[in-house]
Amino acid sequence: MTAFVLGWGAGARAQTAATQAAPPPSRLEQLEATYNELLRGIHLPLLNQYLAELQALQAKALIASESAALKTEVARVQAIIAGKGIVDFDAPKPESKEAGKVVRKSGIVFTLEPGDAAPLPAKSGPDAVVPLGKASWLLSSLPAGSYDVVAHYACPALPAGAKVHVAFGKQEFDRELQASHLTKDGKTFRVMRLCQFTIKEEQVRQSFVVSVAPEGEPWMFLKQVLIVKSKTE
Repeated sequence: MTAFVLGWGAGARAQTAATQAAPPPSRLEQLEATYNELLRGIHLPLLNQYLAELQALQAKALIASESAALKTEVARVQAIIAGKGIVDFDAPKPESKEAGKVVRKSGIVFTLEPGDAAPLPAKSGPDAVVPLGKASWLLSSLPAGSYDVVAHYACPALPAGAKVHVAFGKQEFDRELQASHLTKDGKTFRVMRLCQFTIKEEQVRQSFVVSVAPEGEPWMFLKQVLIVKSKTE
């Protein structure tokens, strides 16, 4: 009986020590957990949509460097979804697309998004597109090298003599469009290589302009424009 009491006393002391070592979550910690769960519910659908778009782009990648960069981004997004399912906006952003930073130094160098275009499109968020017309992006710094320009676009109609014009610095290029470039509707997107250009020295604070002719009612819509290192680089 004495041994049982001693054993019970030791077990009780161990349980008390364990309880003291792991106190219940504070009110602040409980609120943070609730906030993260709500945030996950917002971020996950957007992450899944972004992942689907990346995988669709990857399936249609035109060049090896573009495919490799998209594969890296797919893996990054999959890791976020498999983890907390929350984008950490406070983490370091070496690949930020904000002015003053190069998005990636291999594969995709700049990803030009609708939210960074001038003029800004009427619609924002993951469904935003740039209706052309004419749109420009300010590239704060683009290192010397050769680059391919790839458009992620929708083109439900094609007027006679349709072409896309790309201008960067003193270089200008035209890409004539054919019936084969049409898409089923304005929400079906494909990829198309617009041009290739070479710069011999770093370009600082240069506008990258994409326009179409003929102008008028928009007939081409950009989901994004990718500037990627050419395979020869």
